[in-house]
Amino acid sequence: MADTKISGLPDAAALTDADLAELEQPGEAAGTRSRKVTLALLRAYALRSPENVQTGTSYTLVLADAFKLVAMDNATANTVTVPPNSSVAFPLGTRIDLSQDGAGQTTIVADTGVTIRTPETLKLRKQRAKATLIKRGADTWDLEGNLEAAP
Repeated sequence: MADTKISGLPDAAALTDADLAELEQPGEAAGTRSRKVTLALLRAYALRSPENVQTGTSYTLVLADAFKLVAMDNATANTVTVPPNSSVAFPLGTRIDLSQDGAGQTTIVADTGVTIRTPETLKLRKQRAKATLIKRGADTWDLEGNLEAAP
């Protein structure tokens, strides 16, 4: 079968959650390379946000945090540091969700050379507050969410 771009396929009825998608896993023995999965399961997997719970007072983001929830669970003030691209090369468009699970206020810190753009402060507003970092340039991130208001 010749390769076909999705944009070149004819229009068809909209897919439903019960429809199956066939996935191929390269490198497996013939006859065992493909699997079928429902679109509902694919959607759930794509939208998941695995947790990385941190209980210390400081944490520097790592590549494995991309598209995850970093939950800061500490009773005292704590910081999450965004490292420069030269240390951790997150792809453009990376999103990292943040949560202040403990009573200690979480502050996001830009490491040397990093810019974090936000209309508010770099502090989560209170316990259970959530925010999201979005990488927009090599060392430029946007921060949005439940943040302490700028004075």
